[in-house]
Amino acid sequence: MVSNSEINYFRMAHIINAELGGTGKTTFTSLVYERCKKDLIEIDLIDVDRSNPNVGMKYLPSEYKDGTPIFFSDHPDEYPIADKIYERANKSDILVNLPSQIESIFSNWIERNQLLEGAKEDGIRFVNWYLTNGSYHSLRLFKQFVDKYKDNMTHILVKNGGLCRKWDHLEEDAELVKITDLYGIKSIEIPALDADIMYSLDKYKLSFEQGLKSSKIHLLEKRRIGIFLDKSFEAIKKIMEELKTQLFSDLNSSDNGSVSSSTSKEQEEVKSNNNGEKLTFNSEVVNKILKDKNLGESKDRNENSTKNLNEQSQEETNSQVENSPNRVNQSISNTIPVVVNSEAEVDSSIEDSEPIQNRIEEFRPADF
Repeated sequence: MVSNSEINYFRMAHIINAELGGTGKTTFTSLVYERCKKDLIEIDLIDVDRSNPNVGMKYLPSEYKDGTPIFFSDHPDEYPIADKIYERANKSDILVNLPSQIESIFSNWIERNQLLEGAKEDGIRFVNWYLTNGSYHSLRLFKQFVDKYKDNMTHILVKNGGLCRKWDHLEEDAELVKITDLYGIKSIEIPALDADIMYSLDKYKLSFEQGLKSSKIHLLEKRRIGIFLDKSFEAIKKIMEELKTQLFSDLNSSDNGSVSSSTSKEQEEVKSNNNGEKLTFNSEVVNKILKDKNLGESKDRNENSTKNLNEQSQEETNSQVENSPNRVNQSISNTIPVVVNSEAEVDSSIEDSEPIQNRIEEFRPADF
């Protein structure tokens, strides 16, 4: 499993999307946000539903008390307002709740700013969570969106189990199967939750976690909320882990592990991690992360190599001593042997050459 620290230098822009209204974007955005908060994952919630930012009002009431501060517009004078989304994505992971029927304006924002190309350089990955109710029109709009952005985004098809009970027809859709295989599309199914429970949560402006503790929710309703959260959170967690692994794999297989081969020291960008520490993003940093990933294995290999070399050196030394044409004269000094060819040669060696102690040192094995 890839840890958060290994991808500190890269941010994810999670876009909760569906061109068709009534597919459950609000519910799913709430689930993802509550899952991240439960796991202490720092994520910046941005509700851009200009007419009804109910997710923002539920979780960030002070920020959304006067309406949504960030939204998409087709008026040129208001274009820069949406740019704040990218600015915030450059600082932390973001979770964006899109309104329905926004695809043309959203696409204009992406293409006008060449965001997908810029995101690669800035270390940002767009993740398209597309909600479907299983209808033909919903799936058709999803396929069109994927065909437009291809693998420049990570696509996840979110199947709303509260709106569709069976999904067999997805496997019979040849076009959907084809693009799923081509672009590695992932899918997730969110279970159903009773309509009366959802009504009560919305009425009292309660989050799912708050509903578990509220006196306004009946005991068995709380139990059903708990079951719903357990299943939903588990599915979301699994996909999140797969996203991390995929992101790291994509970086590993790119140009020497670099996000962009054109990134240079002069183009460095300073980011902050969740602890507020400054982090530098450039090709050298990325390469270091990728190398550190196998640091433990490399260290083990180096230690084993050193050990083998030492053992080989010792064996060679012992072999040289044992196989020397000289023989050990055990009577000399009672300490370290002098190696000579024969008994006769011992006397000759003593008389004709340097002092015996020097010869002892000469033949002393290196490790003694």
